[in-house]
Amino acid sequence: MERTDGEPLLLADWTAVLMAHFEVDPARLQRLTPFALDLFQGRAFVSLVVFHMDRMRLRILPGPTEPLFAPVTRSWFLNLRTYVRDGDEAGIQFLVEWLSNRLSVLLGGPVYGLPYRAGKFDLSQDSGVRQICVRPRRGDGRFEGEFEAVGHDQPCESGSETEFLMERYTAFTDRGGRRRRFRIWHPPWQQRRCRVLRCETSILGATFPDLSEARLTSVTCSDGVGDVWMGGPERVN
Repeated sequence: MERTDGEPLLLADWTAVLMAHFEVDPARLQRLTPFALDLFQGRAFVSLVVFHMDRMRLRILPGPTEPLFAPVTRSWFLNLRTYVRDGDEAGIQFLVEWLSNRLSVLLGGPVYGLPYRAGKFDLSQDSGVRQICVRPRRGDGRFEGEFEAVGHDQPCESGSETEFLMERYTAFTDRGGRRRRFRIWHPPWQQRRCRVLRCETSILGATFPDLSEARLTSVTCSDGVGDVWMGGPERVN
């Protein structure tokens, strides 16, 4: 992915990534976002994305700032995101993000307008099967399941649904009516399809009743990417 306008502010590593993708009713989903939906062949999607973030640091002073950032930024994440557009720019919007690090929860809203909440995480992997259980610390529902990676790491096929869902490099936020965006840059995802052995997604309907009938369409996983460049927040008119 080539960098667009703007300078990166932060660097970080994203590892142990799993993305579960769901098709939803466009009219119901549109009620949850002020941005125009970005559709794939007329279909609307949300995704639950689990990953671990580590080694966050300032781009201009990576060595000295990495240990300073570690206590407040190292965390497991569960993102609930959807796919939106602002004019000609396509990206994602985070509807909710649950984090294992409670200190991180304090930072996302004021700085980036991110909808951070505290979550409880229980994750493990054995013989290629990833087991996940994430619950909100406040509220009902959970994302729980077992997922087995199949095949080999490969980039997303050009023009595919997987590429549409994974290769996104702009994030939009809306907090108190204040719209912002920030951009990221990293190499294209190397990903594999996952076989779903068990999956419980009551966290969707418990958080947003309009998503209670979301239909799981695919699950992908990746070892992750290092040295992700993250830009600073910008206002969106």
